[in-house]
Amino acid sequence: MDQKVQAAWIIVFTLCFSTLFVSWLELSGSTEFTSGRPERTELIMEIEVDANQEKQEIRIEKATPFIMWLMTRDSIEEEIPEGNGTVGGDATALDTVRGLTTLTVCLAGAVAGFSAGRGSVRMRWLLSLWMAGLLLFVIGVPIAWMMDMAETLDDGLPDDYGPGESFAHVNSETGSEMVFIGIAFYFDGDGWDLGMIDSGNRSAAMEEPPEDPNGTHIAHIGWDGEISLRYGNALTIWLIVGILLLSIYFYEKRQRHPNFTSEDE
Repeated sequence: MDQKVQAAWIIVFTLCFSTLFVSWLELSGSTEFTSGRPERTELIMEIEVDANQEKQEIRIEKATPFIMWLMTRDSIEEEIPEGNGTVGGDATALDTVRGLTTLTVCLAGAVAGFSAGRGSVRMRWLLSLWMAGLLLFVIGVPIAWMMDMAETLDDGLPDDYGPGESFAHVNSETGSEMVFIGIAFYFDGDGWDLGMIDSGNRSAAMEEPPEDPNGTHIAHIGWDGEISLRYGNALTIWLIVGILLLSIYFYEKRQRHPNFTSEDE
């Protein structure tokens, strides 16, 4: 086997498996409370998705109003009946797509390793496998993550940011736009925190929002924020793999057919 081709196959093999150890998606977001007891607090979230897990970090800016909110409200989660739960375990759309992507990457790497030792395989098959991986990285993984995050985005208030199930009359608006190598989501909303309402008035508040003509009721919580989703290093590596595969393909074509050009394909 040509040493240049063998070296290229070894690089492809290495790059394929290296995608399992770098970030696939990088998410950053912030939510600022605009009214109610936690007003002025900003929560900053950073998430990195890779082949195995989601690494999450949350920071709180101007934390005093947020801490006072949590300390002064009643915990009423136990008063809310359980139900409407999802049956079928903890599997998520992201886990499923992540498994398919990992399988595709490993198959491509195994074929590259075989080719480095035994000679090239049918390149069209490997390029088809690479294209499947590209679609998973570019479309499958982000959509799966958005499906898992859909409920959070609809409410506008991520569960980790405070009491979520004890809110009533939640209103929210969301939007999105394309940004460099990714997409950004914008949201704002408001709702009534039942834990900040006197227990004698709680049932009535669940039926109809309390009057708040000046928008200063401490139980009327408002928020706005954004979440940006960008591709990680895995996509860059996968694109390099594609360039190398095409280079091997055309190089071997020219070796077998000296008069071959890309226009003849």
